[in-house]
Amino acid sequence: MAIGQLGFGPCHQMTEIADAPDQHAFWQTQAEGQGVDWVEVFARYQSQVNFPGTTVWHALSIAFPDAKVLHTQRPEEA
Repeated sequence: MAIGQLGFGPCHQMTEIADAPDQHAFWQTQAEGQGVDWVEVFARYQSQVNFPGTTVWHALSIAFPDAKVLHTQRPEEA
């Protein structure tokens, strides 16, 4: 919600997959190691956070070369 409030929404995240049946096919295709049209996957979104997009962050940075990529780390025990 914070991303949207900052003006970067709608934002793609795991709940989007649960709520949008068309998203299931994209991510199933990705899990099977097949090519995915990232522009089509994110056509309705202006940003992406967390899983599952973080697992393909490098491919997304190539598909969207002008996008800003922010990487955060936190201690495992946190």
